Amino acid sequence: MLYAGIAAPIIYTATVIIGGVLWPGYNHIRQAVSELTGAGAPNQDILQPLFNAYNLLLLVFGIGLFTYFKGRAPKAVITASIVVIVTQLLSLSWVFFSMDVPGTPATFQGTMHLVVAGLVAPLTVAIPLVFGLGFNKLTAFKNFSVLSLVFSGVILITGLTSALSINFLPAFMGLFERLTIFGYLLYVFLLASKTLKSYPSEF
Repeated sequence: MLYAGIAAPIIYTATVIIGGVLWPGYNHIRQAVSELTGAGAPNQDILQPLFNAYNLLLLVFGIGLFTYFKGRAPKAVITASIVVIVTQLLSLSWVFFSMDVPGTPATFQGTMHLVVAGLVAPLTVAIPLVFGLGFNKLTAFKNFSVLSLVFSGVILITGLTSALSINFLPAFMGLFERLTIFGYLLYVFLLASKTLKSYPSEF
C-alpha cells in the first residue's frame, strides 16, 4: 500500500504528458490540467481512467499510511493520513464533474468541479503541514518534518499564485497550476519513500 505513493505521482505525470501529446495545440503553460478530461476534450475516454487510477492509488496510499502509523505515531500524523484519504475520496468525484470548456456557459458538472477543487486545494496545503507538525515528534522523521513544512509553504504560495493568475496572468495559469500540483506530487513521492525506508522499524 505504501508503494502506491510511489506509483501514483508517476502515473499522473505520465498521463499529463500523454494528454498533451495526444491533443494537438494543447498548451501546458496556458491551459489547466483538468481541460484534458473536461467537457468535450478529445481524449477524455483515454485519460480519465488513468487519472482515476492515480486517485485510487493515492487512496490506497492514504489507507496504508493510516494503517502503518496508527498506534505508533502522534495524533497529527494519524490526522494527516486521514486527510489524505478524504482528499482522494473527494478527488474521485471529479469523474462525475467534468470541467466546463473555458468561455462557455457554466453547467452543474462544471460548477461542482470547481467546488471540489475549492475543497481539495486547501487540503493539499494542510497535508504536509500537519504531517510536519507530527513528524517533529518522531526521531526518525525529524528532518522530514522540516521538509514537510517547507513543502506546505511552497504549495500554498504556488496555489495562491495559480488562483490569482486566472484573472491577472491567464497566459501562465497552466504553469502555476502545474507548479502547485507537481509540488504536491513530489511531496507524496518523498513521503512514500521516507515511510518505506522506515518500514517496519519502530520510531
